[in-house]
Amino acid sequence: MIKTLFTLISLFFVSIFLAQDFPSLSNELLELEQHMKFKEFNKEWKKSKKRWGEKCTTSRSTGEIIDLMNQLTGVYASSSKTSAFNVPELQYIPLCNALLNFKEQINVDHLDFTDEEGKAWGQKVKSLIEKEKSRKDQEKFKKHQELMGQLMVNFEENYKKVLLGANKGSFKEIRKQTLDKNVFDLILDFKKSKETNIYVDEDDVYMFKLVYASGDEQLAEQIQQQVIEIVEKNLPEGYKRGRMFSGEFLTGFKITYDFKGQKFADTAKHPLIEIGIDKVNFDVVLMVTEPLFKR
Repeated sequence: MIKTLFTLISLFFVSIFLAQDFPSLSNELLELEQHMKFKEFNKEWKKSKKRWGEKCTTSRSTGEIIDLMNQLTGVYASSSKTSAFNVPELQYIPLCNALLNFKEQINVDHLDFTDEEGKAWGQKVKSLIEKEKSRKDQEKFKKHQELMGQLMVNFEENYKKVLLGANKGSFKEIRKQTLDKNVFDLILDFKKSKETNIYVDEDDVYMFKLVYASGDEQLAEQIQQQVIEIVEKNLPEGYKRGRMFSGEFLTGFKITYDFKGQKFADTAKHPLIEIGIDKVNFDVVLMVTEPLFKR
C-alpha cells in the first residue's frame, strides 16, 4: 500500500514538469535578435520587428519557433549577402542546437554581445538542452511506471494458478486447445502480455510461457524485478534460486528456481521456474515447466 502510494505521488510530481519549455527557448531567440545590429539588417528588419517580437513571446511549439527563426535568418541572409540558414522541421533539442549554430553563422561585427554576454547566452540555451533531457527522462519514467502498474494487475493471483496448474500436471484447468495440438491458449488474463501460451513437447512435458514486450533494457529490468519479487514471495519450500547458461538471454544466463532434492528424482517431481530478458528485443520471459516425473 505504501509503495503504491509513493508511486502515485511520484507520478503526480513528475507530471508537473513534463511540459517542454518553449517560453524560455523563445526568449533566447528574442535575446539573440535584440543583439543583431547593423545598418542593412536594421533597415530591412524594421517592418517585421515588432510583430515578430510579439509572436516570439507567445510561441509555444517547435513549429512556431522554427517559423520565427527562419523569418529572422532569411532577413539576416538577405541583408548580409550570406547564404540562408534554413531550419528544417526539428524536435526540441536539435532546435536548441540550431539556434546555437545560427549565432555562430552571424558575423561578429553584426552582434553587440560582449564576450561574457555571448557566453552567458550560449549557456542558457545549453541549459535548456539539459532541461529537456531531464524532462524526457521523467516522461520515460512516468510511462514505465504506468505500464508497470498495468502489467501487475492480477499478476500474482494468475501466477499462483499457473504454479498450481504445473504442480497438478499439464495445466489442465487453465488451458484451452488451439488448432495446433502442441500449443494451448491460456484462460487467464495477464495484462499487456505479448504472449501467454502453454506448450507440450515430444516427451509430453507441458510448459507455460509468458512474454512481456518492453523494447527497452531499463524497463525490461524493472519488469523482471517485479516478476522475481512475486515469484520469490510465492516460492514453495525447498526451492533455491540459481542460473543457467542460455545464449538467447541478456547476460547469457536465465534465472532459475528449482527444488533442491537429494536425488534427481526428487527434483524432477517439482516444477521448474525460469526468468530472463531476451537480448535482442528486451522481452521479459517467464517460463514454468511442469514436473518431469508427474505425480
